[in-house]
Amino acid sequence: MAHPSSQCPPQPLTARPISRTEIKKTRINDIDREIAKLQWKIRQLESERGVLIASLDYTRNVPSEVLSIIFSSVLPEGVNFQARRQELIRISLVCKAWLNASYPLWAYLSISLKDGIPTIERLTRWFINAGATPKRIDFNYRHGFDCPCIDPEMPKPCPMSRDVVVQALSDLPTLHHVGLIFATSSCLRKLMKALKTVADQRKDSGRKVSWESITSLRIRIKYDGWEQDTRKTSVFNFLPTTLTSLDLDLEHTSKGPTDAHPMVYIPFDVLDNLTVLNLTCDWDSPVVLNILAKASNLTTLRLQAWGGKQTWEAKNRDVVLLYSVQSLHLKLKHTREAIKALPFLRFPNLRDFTLELEECYSKGALEEILNSMKFLSPDIPNPTRSLRSFTIKNDFVLVHISAESLVRTLRNPSMRSLEHLGLYNIAFDAKSLLMHGGERVLPNLKHLELEDSIKNAVPFQTLFDYVKDRQDPAVSGPGSDSLKNITIALRNVRSIPMDHARVGGAKKMREMLGVTMSYVPL
Repeated sequence: MAHPSSQCPPQPLTARPISRTEIKKTRINDIDREIAKLQWKIRQLESERGVLIASLDYTRNVPSEVLSIIFSSVLPEGVNFQARRQELIRISLVCKAWLNASYPLWAYLSISLKDGIPTIERLTRWFINAGATPKRIDFNYRHGFDCPCIDPEMPKPCPMSRDVVVQALSDLPTLHHVGLIFATSSCLRKLMKALKTVADQRKDSGRKVSWESITSLRIRIKYDGWEQDTRKTSVFNFLPTTLTSLDLDLEHTSKGPTDAHPMVYIPFDVLDNLTVLNLTCDWDSPVVLNILAKASNLTTLRLQAWGGKQTWEAKNRDVVLLYSVQSLHLKLKHTREAIKALPFLRFPNLRDFTLELEECYSKGALEEILNSMKFLSPDIPNPTRSLRSFTIKNDFVLVHISAESLVRTLRNPSMRSLEHLGLYNIAFDAKSLLMHGGERVLPNLKHLELEDSIKNAVPFQTLFDYVKDRQDPAVSGPGSDSLKNITIALRNVRSIPMDHARVGGAKKMREMLGVTMSYVPL
């Protein structure tokens, strides 16, 4: 083979020797590349593992609604507008779940007029952070001793009728709930007058005030009785007709004689639209019954009335028939007056009934109240058909109820469907709740709830024997027993961890009879 560039014959090829150092470096580079690949794979697996572990953590699965309740419970009370804003911003920045949970917190504001009121612009910007969550605002003038409605020498106007309050209730967008705590009834009257003035001014332009579109309202009057000049005028003459929930707390007003009461006129179109009514007052029973008669679409009723002296005659009264009420809470203080009014009430579709007593000390008072509740009796037209829950509460003092009266109440046809029975500070004979007249008492009872505010007021052995006898066909008749849970509510729970008798009793109840027994704070 000829080489044009050289006459020299070709030399044999020789390989350059590679040092051991170069071999090691090459191997190190190869290992580094393999390690990098493995590290990337490990990071991938660790990330996937973290996601899987997080998905198993029950705290990650807490619904945003529950998180909101937790946050609202731990947020400091009484903080001013700016401080609360900073707290909510910090919560919103933690993670997406916390951001979603923060919307309901932005949707609520409680403003004390004692601390001053933010401008309408700041209130509007605040509620923008709530997104589409229904907005709620409370104005509180609880400590209103510097109000001219109490002391005419104080500077005017009344804090509850200031321009910023009226403007907030007129212009804030999409208010769902408004809560108003007044010092006196005059504060309420002046605010109603101011809002109506604004509404009248806007009629020609077609603009409605926000007040006219709210669906939930709470009014509480804290201190005095009604002014003399309010007797001839309605103090509720400008309630929104869009209301579905109305809460009137007037317990501390109208303590004078009957002729000192105001003209209690709530427009029919307001009452007819309500589904929830919470009424605390001491108005005459005919007034209360007339209000209930017009609120025919109620599904939830909480009533604390009949507190004052009354001279009305319980004769020739029309029965108040409330077909839609499913939840009823009666709180009675003066039982004599209540006994006169209760026979006129009917709740055919009632499901959950709570009877709460105050100052019920006289012997036989509880039996009289139960006897006056004609809506539980099958011997009248339109009785209650099928109760799911029945609770009797008494405040602090242990009240004894005769076995005859309790059994007579619980053997009504409406009680056969009862799944929950609560007896708070009510002493009773458990054996009487087994069989009566050859029939099982409370055949569908699943949950028994008691209060033990006095130590050993509800002896464990009594409960154990009651549950055991319910499960014994020879004692309670054929069929399996439905009772699965017993709850004991305690006012002082500090001793629970050290009370081995309670812990041992609950274990015995569960292991021997299959019934869960638990102690909870009241």
